[in-house]
Amino acid sequence: GSTLVVNDAVSAGTGIVSLDALGSVTLGAASSITTTNGAVNIGAVLAGTINLGGTLTTTGGAVTLDRPLTLLNDYTIDTSAGNGNVTITDTINGGSLLTITAGLGQIDLQAAVGGGVALAEVDLSAAGISLDADVLTTGDQTYTGALTLANITLDSATAGAILLDGALTLTGGVDISTAGGGGDDITLTGAVDGAQVLTLDAGALGLIDLQAAVGGGVALAEVDLSAAGISLDADVLTTGDQTYSDRNIT
Repeated sequence: GSTLVVNDAVSAGTGIVSLDALGSVTLGAASSITTTNGAVNIGAVLAGTINLGGTLTTTGGAVTLDRPLTLLNDYTIDTSAGNGNVTITDTINGGSLLTITAGLGQIDLQAAVGGGVALAEVDLSAAGISLDADVLTTGDQTYTGALTLANITLDSATAGAILLDGALTLTGGVDISTAGGGGDDITLTGAVDGAQVLTLDAGALGLIDLQAAVGGGVALAEVDLSAAGISLDADVLTTGDQTYSDRNIT
């Protein structure tokens, strides 16, 4: 099918930037897409894949990516100046860093991240973040903002820490794990609620730190934590089992 390749700057004011192709849309490493108030839609109608390099920035519009994505290199989507929402409806693959910053907007990743080729790192920041499928990286995962997670696994398989910096709502069972080396820690800074099972495994050398109440709003079903060391800074309330496997509970 047809292909669309962008290797330079694309800028727009209030209009929508829409890119689509039957074969593929490729945004090269030298490309940049910038809008003042307009939205950016890629892959909204046709069946082509999306290859991402460069940057995508809006100061007032939302970003929607509707086809399977491959990261050609480290890629940044930034809608924070206008608090635009970022929605990615299909899979994301490629051994690079994905950074999405939405300010007071929302980030919604609706399909698996790193399921085919693990990403290097993921760094998401928004008022609200929804992850609807597994996220696999070979390095750090950082989520800043209120998270909603359902029936997924977050896994930094080779090395790297996982930080959830905001309130966490469970709408399905959640499994978070790291490779378990020194520094491969799991940190949750905000309250955790939801009548589901939460499993955290930081391996032989990693640490787990829960810095706020767990189940204080809605009791969890079960909690299962395993690490070299576990720190609990507030109450933990469940309707079922609580299991802590570590060398030193503080």
